Amino acid sequence: MTDYLTEKFKLSHRLQGVANGLGEQISENLEGSLDIIIGKIIKLTSQAEQTESVIRKKKYLEKQKAEIEKVLHEVYQDIGKTIKATAIEVALETPEIVNTIAKRTLKISLVVPKLDKKTVTSWFEASQVEGLYFNDWLKKLESNAVSRIIKESRTALILTGTKTDAVKNIQNALNISRRSAAGLAQNAIYSMHNFAEVEEYKANSGVNPSDCTKNS
Repeated sequence: MTDYLTEKFKLSHRLQGVANGLGEQISENLEGSLDIIIGKIIKLTSQAEQTESVIRKKKYLEKQKAEIEKVLHEVYQDIGKTIKATAIEVALETPEIVNTIAKRTLKISLVVPKLDKKTVTSWFEASQVEGLYFNDWLKKLESNAVSRIIKESRTALILTGTKTDAVKNIQNALNISRRSAAGLAQNAIYSMHNFAEVEEYKANSGVNPSDCTKNS
């Protein structure tokens, strides 16, 4: 049994590695949007400052928000697709991995449940985190990212700051967004792994526990 638990611990580390890899990819996606966002902010802020009309200033700032929303929506769509695809792949591979561990360490062969992609995808889309479905969580993170960037850009650039201040503050805002998205990715990975593992336990409910220890 000790060998089995050791292998399960190693599996947990591998899952964390997958989650960390997703975190790096999320970071790259958000980092790649920084220059685009900064460019749009600089251009529209400059246009707003050059007009004395309060109404036109407001329109420029509203357009600035719309442009940032557009950029981040595309980025978060890509992030969401990547997390979903990876989490589903983890679920599909989990039963066979657990069976391999059981064969090697416990000398027993488990029944591997037939988890097709459609079933796993449906479960993923139906699962919730703190009462929110995955897509709703993603939209919440996206909205929060937009709000943070708008706040930081206007504080740094429009009030008293410089372009350097804006870049630094927006980078900090994106770092918060990165950590939030990475947390969602980790939750998705482990949730889908746990789902698949539970399905395997259900399929092997008739296995005598003593069979799992007599060869350990």
